[in-house]
Amino acid sequence: MPEGWLGTPLIVSVGVASVGALVGLGIWVGRINANLEHLASDVTADRSTLKDFMREIRDDIKKILRALPPPQTAVSASPAPLTEFGERVAAGVDALDWAAQTAKSILADKELQELEPFQIEAFCASYLEKESRKKGIVQDKVQKAIYEFGIDLDRALPVLQIPLREALLIRRASLTS
Repeated sequence: MPEGWLGTPLIVSVGVASVGALVGLGIWVGRINANLEHLASDVTADRSTLKDFMREIRDDIKKILRALPPPQTAVSASPAPLTEFGERVAAGVDALDWAAQTAKSILADKELQELEPFQIEAFCASYLEKESRKKGIVQDKVQKAIYEFGIDLDRALPVLQIPLREALLIRRASLTS
């Protein structure tokens, strides 16, 4: 090899630049690897944090759903019908048979004929309000509905009131025909 090659400033410059570039590239790759390891640990930490967060949200949703009141037993319309849940409660406390039997003896024929449908509804509400406080069949049915279906008094009374109203309206219609 000729001695002129080693002394050539261009070759030396290219060699130093190449070595510098390789060293710089090595440092850069090292930093990237370090950052990737750091990112990998962050992702793992984030995943566990996200799992905990989702578990907490799930638990909160379950707590909220458990705290919700039971569904309504009657639709707020006029005349109010029972909801699907209200019909299940009514069947569970045998409200339809009770209403049919009670409607036969609760009002005198003349008295029943003089009442308008809205007055019959008001009568049923007041009758059940009074009877639910006394010991007897009505109080037993109300307490059974409250206990077995997890409803309150305001949801239990319509389960008896609506079938009683319907039975009285049927009896009233049969008296006028």
